[in-house]
Amino acid sequence: MAMRDIFESPSAIAIFDFLAANDGFSYTISEISEFTALSRATVHNKLPALILNRLIEIDGVAGHVKTYRLAHNELVTGLVTAVFQHSFMMADIEDEGQALEQIKSSIGRQPEYSENRYYNPATDSPPGDSPSPAGIREPGVQAAENEKSDAA
Repeated sequence: MAMRDIFESPSAIAIFDFLAANDGFSYTISEISEFTALSRATVHNKLPALILNRLIEIDGVAGHVKTYRLAHNELVTGLVTAVFQHSFMMADIEDEGQALEQIKSSIGRQPEYSENRYYNPATDSPPGDSPSPAGIREPGVQAAENEKSDAA
């Protein structure tokens, strides 16, 4: 399981962040849309996955209008705690840009683009078109040759 399995998109993260920052309150789709600057359709489409992953829950229903709030479980508590811990760690860094430059220099030179060293489409033939090693035939080739000899 990866974070992308829980939060499938930046929109889902924005919804979670908004509800986490306003824990204790519940909001309609229109309100979530307004406060997150996401379209109502986007919010409507992202809520089912967030509910399925037990990050958000339906808090109330009044007619056809539902309100949503942050779920209260160990997963949500762990995520919110991790975000706060990260915020406190980052607050100790005075100049984030300078810190990033120091880290980049300690890693070494910048990565360069290069072709896959195992297969270069410009110079290599596609897989399967290469000649087989001497005496070894692919199963499909062997079967086709057997059919030709049986027909003759």
